[in-house]
Amino acid sequence: MAKTVFTGLLLLAALLLSMYSSANAESIGYSCSVRDGFDFDPSDRPIVGHLTHLTIGETPLVADFEVTNPEDVFGENALIVGVVSDISWEGGNQDPISISAQVSSDNKDILQSLLDDTSVEFGFDIFDYDPVAESY
Repeated sequence: MAKTVFTGLLLLAALLLSMYSSANAESIGYSCSVRDGFDFDPSDRPIVGHLTHLTIGETPLVADFEVTNPEDVFGENALIVGVVSDISWEGGNQDPISISAQVSSDNKDILQSLLDDTSVEFGFDIFDYDPVAESY
């Protein structure tokens, strides 16, 4: 009986902690310029997002878009998987990260074949201009 009560208390504590962390979490969201993600114009100072890598299950998508890195406009171009249009996270430990991105036709075909696999590894960069530091 004592073990059952202790397990129940642990589950209740975990539930309350998850509710507390979600309720007090700070949400984050960006709408990014897709046009500037593909054809960057530093004079516009847009928010730009790049999906740097994405692997679903054991299958990585190909970094097949060559774009300008906003932090290094005159340097080498970056190879990315996709250009981010929107990204958001409600801030809680259990909350999903939602990313909308433009990918190539080849990568779209790969994604459609992997709908049953749920393990995902990804990387992204969001570039927002800081007028005080005068840099991204």
